[in-house]
Amino acid sequence: WADERVPLFREALQELRIARAKCDDVHIFAELKGPEGAPFDGSLPDARVPAAAEAAVSKEHISPADLTWISFNRPLLVEMKRRMPEHPALLISHAKDEDAAFEVARECVRLGLDGIDLPLGTGVTRKLASYLREEGKQLAVWVNRAPAANDCEASWDLMLAAGVQTITTNLPIRFMDWHKARSLQPSDVVCGSERVN
Repeated sequence: WADERVPLFREALQELRIARAKCDDVHIFAELKGPEGAPFDGSLPDARVPAAAEAAVSKEHISPADLTWISFNRPLLVEMKRRMPEHPALLISHAKDEDAAFEVARECVRLGLDGIDLPLGTGVTRKLASYLREEGKQLAVWVNRAPAANDCEASWDLMLAAGVQTITTNLPIRFMDWHKARSLQPSDVVCGSERVN
């Protein structure tokens, strides 16, 4: 991967449009970068970020069915939700246990966001998934390394049983085989993937 450059956001959106024309089951999680864990105090780290992101999505006519905003930065995510309320917005957190995960879930509800995105397995329980479902919110999980010991069928089974709706994995082909082997519907649990250099 040494000679490969990371695509610009607009380029990724153009690829999304092309992929969408070929396949109905295409969706991206676009992470908005900003100071991690910033409290919501109404101030933005950089107002240019949400303006540029909104302009790119609007220019490429990317629908809410195709893109979910994610961020560790509360002010940035709340601003994107204000600008593009129809696009889902999930608060990412490094919650270490169920209590911390519930804290993030309650904050998500309070801020009017659409759900939370946690490390796979960390603090993720049926109780948490039920709470979020009752509030009309989503629960997503992610792995942060490749290879990751928890990026495997056994962990995916646990997350499915807990009620997780989206799993970001570094093993998309293996995940899709797992998905098919369980005769899951596309809406039962979906796969996101990250390419790690």
